[in-house]
Amino acid sequence: MEYVRMYENQLSGTLPAEIGNLDNLVLLFLYNNQLTGSVPEELGSIPSLSYLYIENNRYTFYDLEPMTGNTIEYFDYSPQRSVKCDVIRLDLSSDENIDLDITELSVAETEATNNEYRWRKDGAEITEFITSPVFSIENASNSDQGYYYCIMKNSDFPELLLYTDSILLMIDAPSNIVLDPFSIDENSAAGTTVGSLSTTDPDQEAGHTYELIEGDGSIDADNDVFSIIGTDLIIGESPDYETQQEYHIYLRVTDEDLKTFEKTFTIYVNDLTETATPEYFAEFGLKIFPNPFQSEVNIDFPGCLEDEIQIALFSIHGKMIFSERIFGYTAINTENLPEGIYFLRVKTNSMERIMKLVKR
Repeated sequence: MEYVRMYENQLSGTLPAEIGNLDNLVLLFLYNNQLTGSVPEELGSIPSLSYLYIENNRYTFYDLEPMTGNTIEYFDYSPQRSVKCDVIRLDLSSDENIDLDITELSVAETEATNNEYRWRKDGAEITEFITSPVFSIENASNSDQGYYYCIMKNSDFPELLLYTDSILLMIDAPSNIVLDPFSIDENSAAGTTVGSLSTTDPDQEAGHTYELIEGDGSIDADNDVFSIIGTDLIIGESPDYETQQEYHIYLRVTDEDLKTFEKTFTIYVNDLTETATPEYFAEFGLKIFPNPFQSEVNIDFPGCLEDEIQIALFSIHGKMIFSERIFGYTAINTENLPEGIYFLRVKTNSMERIMKLVKR
């Protein structure tokens, strides 16, 4: 293998060290992808490699460090895409201290020998290039609120500047929205209140206003079905589980200082027992009740089948909570389960069904 061109393919992941076994490799084009992780030092040891183009990926100076001092004649590593951060918004209360440490904020490993860092706020430089990756803010106030990002350079790779994602620092702003409850029974009348909205805010307990806002088309897909009156979220149609099991909305809260917070919500439709049992479990002769449930779920199987029945209860994230083989009546104790959505799987050797359950 002498020539490998895999540029502009949205490839992700890390290059394997085994690529260094291509002793005859002359050209490797990997630019314009989404590659991350340490570049294998074995690449620099291929005697015939003359062209290595890895620009416009997501490499940091830490990732490039194994290539320090290589003798590849044409080595293009600049520019790189932005260094992703774990958070894009940080919320502080007045008079708090914070250290913006890029080695902790970034998703990728960034710290490398000879790194230097410069911070900007709202596009203006607030530090010179320094060796510390930390920018400290003491006794935060409204004047510290804004968008921050870090620029990195490294003398071993002088053609490259790295830019992190922007981080929005908010002072005394709303930091969360809670909807309680976040589900509604199917066949509820249009105009029914789904739940009440409340907000976490370090300097205000009341006086918040809520609105449905435009998103990317998916997180706000069902905004037009809902309205907000005060702190109540109202559904504008009668939900039908068999037609639509969940709704997606996007909300913004604004406090009295005109500071905001935005959040996506999923509204679940509860499948009522009288519609779920015949549809999903008639062939078993099973009765599952009540639904919604509180302290226990009853499973009644009065008949006999050649196949034994295995039941399993799962969380909404797929974690198994309970599993048992049954031959008659069984009650699952659910007192210690938090409120929310669960799934009950009923399975024999020849068939399998899943039912959605709701704890209130």
